[in-house]
Amino acid sequence: MEIYLGRLAESMTHEELARLIRRGIPVRWTLRGRVPEGELLQVQVIRITDIDGGGTEYHGWAEVAPAGAARQTIGNLQGVSIHGRPLQVRKFQWRSRLRDRRQHQHPEAAAAFAERRRGERRRGSLRIEIVSDSGGGVAAMLPPTDLSG
Repeated sequence: MEIYLGRLAESMTHEELARLIRRGIPVRWTLRGRVPEGELLQVQVIRITDIDGGGTEYHGWAEVAPAGAARQTIGNLQGVSIHGRPLQVRKFQWRSRLRDRRQHQHPEAAAAFAERRRGERRRGSLRIEIVSDSGGGVAAMLPPTDLSG
């Protein structure tokens, strides 16, 4: 299961984020000691820059398996303070303008249920970069519609 971690500090490194997530993975005790119930498969620090507004945000993305351990990890990390900032942790949701319910509604369904959203909620001019684990370089840049947690 993919996990979104919001409100990361600018100074958060790939290694720090991986350590934090591993601490959140549930463990059980066996005769051999503590055994993690899940495994951290991938982790990324993501920098999002609002080109129009000039602001920069840092978020984390991780993949933890199995899904039950990922759900417990989300609960264990929710609200944990790191670098003086409380984390926002939830299941990651891939979003795309192609999957917007408002654009693909059947006309009869659209008439039966009034759409409460008045316009596009996503910011249009975002630069999304995956920050590498080597200390601030950019590993990849994604188009704005591919990633918004």
